[in-house]
Amino acid sequence: MKVKIFLFAVIQLSVVHICAQSLEESLGGIETNFQFFSNNIDLKVTDQFIIKRAEKKASASTNYSANSAYGYGYGYQSFHLEFVTKEYYTIEEVEHKGRYSDKIELTFYNSDDIALATHTLDYSVVDLSYNISSDEIQFFYSIDLLGIPIVLLNKTAKINFIKKVSNKK
Repeated sequence: MKVKIFLFAVIQLSVVHICAQSLEESLGGIETNFQFFSNNIDLKVTDQFIIKRAEKKASASTNYSANSAYGYGYGYQSFHLEFVTKEYYTIEEVEHKGRYSDKIELTFYNSDDIALATHTLDYSVVDLSYNISSDEIQFFYSIDLLGIPIVLLNKTAKINFIKKVSNKK
């Protein structure tokens, strides 16, 4: 009888613990404590974490004159830095001729405010969700960290990011 009561108590406590976890914890996310800036403007981030996510890429093309076509697709897993802020990031125009895609420039700083590294990535690694019709606008960011060393993040205290767009001259 005592064993049954003990097992019942353990099961109840386990269920309560599982229910008390946030969604990001349940999915394996790890809370982070970075300061986020965009061109020295504090983004005042409210929630942030790193989580492993699945990604997919696909492409297809058809050449009607040669009666040929191809297609491919693949999937991979990568870590994403996700955070919520009420501020929008800074956008800089860069002069560029020819083919250009928008970029995101991430600069990582240590706790002494010394720049550790800067990575310029294609803007397609950023997922941004927001609702501008709401009284309280929030921006939800998810940045694919593919190609960024985790050891760099381990030394990072502050991240500055700027979107770079072509003025298409």
